[in-house]
Amino acid sequence: MFGLLRQLERDLEVSILDPNRIFTLTAEGGVQTMSRARFRENGDAQTIVFDTVADRLGSVRSGRWRCAAKDSWHRQLVL
Repeated sequence: MFGLLRQLERDLEVSILDPNRIFTLTAEGGVQTMSRARFRENGDAQTIVFDTVADRLGSVRSGRWRCAAKDSWHRQLVL
């Protein structure tokens, strides 16, 4: 999983694994990125986040890497 994300970073010239970036699902179904500070201000326990530290491909395939902030490590930023 980590290797795949690193390859995507190189191919797309984006920073996916930056620990200061939070990825959230928008109301329109898109994905947005924001800093931890901005997420603390604008996110809440119900905000759908993408857990980029998911360490198993099964977590991605099953959709468990996408969840409410309250159900991931992101809860420490909003609760």
